[in-house]
Amino acid sequence: MPSKDFYQAGRAKAKAYYHANKEKIAAQGKAYRRANRERIAAMARARYQANKEKMTARAKAYRQANRERVAAWHKAYYQANKEKLAAWHKAYYQANKEKLAAQGKAYYQANKAKDKAYYQANKEKITSQRKAYYHANKEKLAARRKAYYHANRERMAAKAKAYRRANRERIAAMARARYQANKEKMTAKARANYQANKARPSARRPRGSS
Repeated sequence: MPSKDFYQAGRAKAKAYYHANKEKIAAQGKAYRRANRERIAAMARARYQANKEKMTARAKAYRQANRERVAAWHKAYYQANKEKLAAWHKAYYQANKEKLAAQGKAYYQANKAKDKAYYQANKEKITSQRKAYYHANKEKLAARRKAYYHANRERMAAKAKAYRRANRERIAAMARARYQANKEKMTAKARANYQANKARPSARRPRGSS
């Protein structure tokens, strides 16, 4: 049986070889992964399926123990691959639009009560987080909404029209309730608006003028 020194010498030799040929080994590894992408992915999936619980628990434990490090890595990766990730997400969404919508709907139905309870228990915290995110990303969010609106203007208008038709009574009831709850405020606002625009000449032409 080989001695302990034999194994240590072998490890030292392997380590020295790696450091002397680091770039060559990296290039070989990259070439192999490119040539065997599907095979490697299939092997990874099979390994995950066979060890799902163990791997999930290990990953969770690592994230818990290295929260800051993991967050920093994700942030750095996102910054370095922002455009690539945006293009990938856009392409994936376009290719799986119906599937994603169905998944979202199913998740909402399955977790409606749970999400509502969580929101009620953490209302102030969630409101504060949303407010902070909005103020930190105001311009970005406005640009995104504007771009989405221009890309989906006709679809959104048709959807809104259909919703108003189908929910006429509900919308009217909500408007009445909102008015009753804010009567003084809304009346004061309307009065102030009238006073501010009273002296402004009307854009309408007098009747009978040519």
